Amino acid sequence: MNLHESNKTAMIDETIFLYNSEKEKFNKFKRIPVTMERIITARGEIGKCEKTLTEGTEGKTGAKTVTKDDLIDLAVIVYGDVFEYASGAGDVELINFSDQNESKLYGLSDSAFKSNMSSLDEKLDSLGTKLDDTDLTADVRANFKTSLLSFLDKAGTAGNARG
Repeated sequence: MNLHESNKTAMIDETIFLYNSEKEKFNKFKRIPVTMERIITARGEIGKCEKTLTEGTEGKTGAKTVTKDDLIDLAVIVYGDVFEYASGAGDVELINFSDQNESKLYGLSDSAFKSNMSSLDEKLDSLGTKLDDTDLTADVRANFKTSLLSFLDKAGTAGNARG
């Protein structure tokens, strides 16, 4: 709801409050109670719509945030292990790629974060069995892929949070 709509609903709420607090004075007139019932009913419908819209975005945003937090926790560990492997192998390009930390990951926009995590997943796939003798076992890599897919599923695409 934008500011203009919020102001309108606040005025309606104040009118309803005033009517309810002074009902006996207003009920002396025939049309006021009928009109106020219509206003109260309309405000109830607006409230239902607000609730539906708010629940639709808050639920997905909350789920995405929790999943993103979990994915970042896992990604920091994975990046650290890739960095350790790259250092041992003397792979400067992989060292630069894996030089990530929690602050950097949280600082990324959603689209950059998705891209970063997808790149990490692709890098893990390309390294494959070379990582089996490290802490990045096939199970760890599968766990990361599952977490990434869960995040991507909950994150959706921009603009469809209410869908």
